[in-house]
Amino acid sequence: IVEGPRSEQDVILESALGSLTWPDGAAMRNDVSVAVDPFLGYAMISFEIPRNLDCDDIADATARQAYSVAVAAINTDQSLNAITLRGLINISSSQRRKRVVVAYRGNTTRESLTYWLKRDQSPTSQQLWTQVFATTWWNPAIPRSGLK
Repeated sequence: IVEGPRSEQDVILESALGSLTWPDGAAMRNDVSVAVDPFLGYAMISFEIPRNLDCDDIADATARQAYSVAVAAINTDQSLNAITLRGLINISSSQRRKRVVVAYRGNTTRESLTYWLKRDQSPTSQQLWTQVFATTWWNPAIPRSGLK
């Protein structure tokens, strides 16, 4: 998704996150891009949202996937303290040009994720949007009901 110099830390985290799957079983493999700033303990993680994801609410499915990605990230890299997650979608324009659009963005911290992991239950959709992630955003130009 992102081209440029990759640190060993980026590659290790990218590989771990690429082994995750979406709820329908689709692998994230090459659909994840990571940029870690080890000095700040911060990571920007981008992942591509499959256009054919079978779900009723793609925004909620993406927020749930972002949570899984964030948990896997802090479990893989102990240096991470803060994470921004971006869900990207490929959109074809009327001129048949493809472009990548940010559909979802969420910010969280190790502290927040640890709190939720210690509770023996998964956060609800409402909790994901308002508590797990300090700020969340769904692009209003992207329909929540799916992209098929």
